[in-house]
Amino acid sequence: QILSIDQLKKAIRVVRANLNDGTLAHSAYWPKGILKVESEPFESLDEQGPYGDDIQYYFECPKCKQLYSLSCELYHCCGGEWAPVNPSTL
Repeated sequence: QILSIDQLKKAIRVVRANLNDGTLAHSAYWPKGILKVESEPFESLDEQGPYGDDIQYYFECPKCKQLYSLSCELYHCCGGEWAPVNPSTL
């Protein structure tokens, strides 16, 4: 769970490192029936900010195809998560 800007920065660092070492890859997944958040490309997201109102990215393991989500709502507060996703529950 992401409850602070510092936790968001840490999650961005973790995702960036996993993309760089090939542990994760970008995913084209987006939940059906949910308006797509137009975020800047993850590679141009500055770890230090500023950030948009909403951050929503999906990644997957290239080997097992496990899906992961990095999401954070920053307009009202800093609440979000970096977590595995099961598409069938969305």
